Amino acid sequence: DVALESTACGSRPVCTGNLRDCKNGAADGCETDVGSDVNNCGGCGIVCTAPAGGDATCVDGKCSLSACAKGALDCNSSLADGCEVDGARDANNCGGCGKICPGGTNGAAACRAGQCALVCNAGYLDCDGNPDNGCETNGSADAKNCGNCGNVCPASPNLNAACAAGTC
Repeated sequence: DVALESTACGSRPVCTGNLRDCKNGAADGCETDVGSDVNNCGGCGIVCTAPAGGDATCVDGKCSLSACAKGALDCNSSLADGCEVDGARDANNCGGCGKICPGGTNGAAACRAGQCALVCNAGYLDCDGNPDNGCETNGSADAKNCGNCGNVCPASPNLNAACAAGTC
């Protein structure tokens, strides 16, 4: 009996679909789903390596990225470089792929903890908190915001209040 002889000789079972016999031959049958197993993705022994900053998965027999670590983003959909963007600090991908932080007058765009921010040029201040008009106050010369927002230079009867280089 050819069927009994082949089983006795340790032949592998006939598997269908994504199932394969990757372990013990006929003893456990077609035990591995190569369509979803990260240690046997697309075939026995093909291991999906975790990409930088993320976790690997096997989808339809192909390795892919399942999730990025907190703050990391996969903006180019390439498994080769994984989660290549720091969404917590990248002003061109701040909190999400393609979310560009705007700059402003006398200030530059920045991303802090995944939120857009404005970094004022030296001597300038954003006293109204409105990034749309940039860093509107010259803290080096404004007597009402001298060196810091709201720092008013005191006036006296015989002197005019003045601010020079951020000092009253």
